[in-house]
Amino acid sequence: MKNIAKLADKIKSELKDAKDDYTTASHLICEIETKELALVYKKIGLQELEHVMMWHGAVVKEIDKYKAMGHTVPPEMQARYDVLHELMIEEYSKTKADLEKIN
Repeated sequence: MKNIAKLADKIKSELKDAKDDYTTASHLICEIETKELALVYKKIGLQELEHVMMWHGAVVKEIDKYKAMGHTVPPEMQARYDVLHELMIEEYSKTKADLEKIN
């Protein structure tokens, strides 16, 4: 179960990085001489979101593996996952939409 907590932290970190990349890109895109750099931040931000999905897949596999071994997920861990999952979906969707607006 320690792996799940570590993976959840990875997800939060990647989401934060993607949001930071969007913030930087949105400031840079306004100036013609920094537009190319803004697009680099956009690309990296979108890559961070791909990492979020990879880490999420790893969490799901860890939970499934744990259950397959005959264990039940402790209610507090399931609650943490449920909250993080909901936040991840919201933050992921918003950040992806924001990054895709950068042109």
